[in-house]
Amino acid sequence: MFLHGKSNHRINVVAPDGSRTQYTINFERDANSANYIEGITVNDKYYKFSEGKNDYKIILPYDEQDIVEISADYIRPSQKIEGLGTFLMKNNIYETDIKVTSEDKSTNTYHIEIVKENSNLIKRLEIAGINLDPEFDKETYNYNIEILSSMKNVDLSISTYDASSTVTVTGNDNIPTGTSKIEIRVSNPNLVEDKVYTINVTSRDEIWEDFNATGDYQVFTAGFNGTYKMELWGAQGEGGSNATGFGAYTSGEMKLKKGEKLYVYVGKSGKNGGYNGGGVTYTSNRGGGASDIRLEPRTLE
Repeated sequence: MFLHGKSNHRINVVAPDGSRTQYTINFERDANSANYIEGITVNDKYYKFSEGKNDYKIILPYDEQDIVEISADYIRPSQKIEGLGTFLMKNNIYETDIKVTSEDKSTNTYHIEIVKENSNLIKRLEIAGINLDPEFDKETYNYNIEILSSMKNVDLSISTYDASSTVTVTGNDNIPTGTSKIEIRVSNPNLVEDKVYTINVTSRDEIWEDFNATGDYQVFTAGFNGTYKMELWGAQGEGGSNATGFGAYTSGEMKLKKGEKLYVYVGKSGKNGGYNGGGVTYTSNRGGGASDIRLEPRTLE
């Protein structure tokens, strides 16, 4: 690359008789004044600049990532461009100055404002311990949930795409037994219409389901979406001349969707053969079988 200023280049010529002649070519070039660019690329999309205009507002889609990558093509390799790179938007906005310095040190500054378009859509909607039916999608406005009547409200977690949007929730206080609705209204000062998301709630009385030892697994089918508590008792060992211990106890919770199945294995006591385990002691008495819950049925040998 030939920079501005003076330079020279020597050419050596060898004649057939072996004599040499050296020629010197002198170059002189003024520094260029290209202190402009034709446009910038933001997140892989090109935005062309207009001649004589230095202020630009770039609007990104509402669901664009918060990280913006700004790049530009050099008009001349000797240009210096400041303000390019990767940056993080704050509250859906990022402002920067892009300064272009030419070879002759003249400068030109472009002011760039990058914003996301206004939106009144929900970005994330979750309810602690409860599954939405269907699964959440920003452009789906009706959902169903089923809860126990002991729950008088649900723990909503909501975020929006636009920081200027406001969320109003109604129907989540003192949820009655039976059917009701929770309404989530999203308003944006820059948009005329609100978006309304509706959650249809079915509240039912608490249901207990017991399983006893049968010598085979039993199937539990979830009646609604939600968190289920499970309690398990192992079977008692076979009594002999000495006292025998009771089986162990354990409990836990699992989120299930309506229609999901669990396979329940209830151990028999030692005196009843100890189904689902239960070893034989040196006195030939059997231990009690285990009780467990499985996601898939397994044949016991």
